Amino acid sequence: MAAPDAAQQRRLRELDVDIAAARQLFARELAASADKQGRWEKSLKPDSNRHWSPQENQLIHLMLDQSSKPEIKRSDKSRHNRVEKKKDDKNFKPDVIGFKDGEPQPVPAPTGQGTKFDGKLYFDLGRIGDFRQVDQ
Repeated sequence: MAAPDAAQQRRLRELDVDIAAARQLFARELAASADKQGRWEKSLKPDSNRHWSPQENQLIHLMLDQSSKPEIKRSDKSRHNRVEKKKDDKNFKPDVIGFKDGEPQPVPAPTGQGTKFDGKLYFDLGRIGDFRQVDQ
């Protein structure tokens, strides 16, 4: 069985020292960032509106309160976008987006008002909600 020679053993000791120093530096940085994060969190006003949602590639923004309507953006995938009725199409069914199987009941929510889902009520997104495994 081959064993490390003197140069390899010396290099291993150097690496062990470097690893220990890196671990100490990481622990200090972690403690400093935790302290900064704690100060930042305490600086937030409890009554401030902290509602946030991603904007990039977002197709629909839905607040689920009584006064808001869904904000729908066009998609680069045609299957998501609403189909326009052709003049002579008697079989056309419009894409109806909204609550189904019950009436939404408003409830208090962290960002204002929300909707209570009872196990039957759901929100149908129509074509805009046609996500597939290939969507990224």
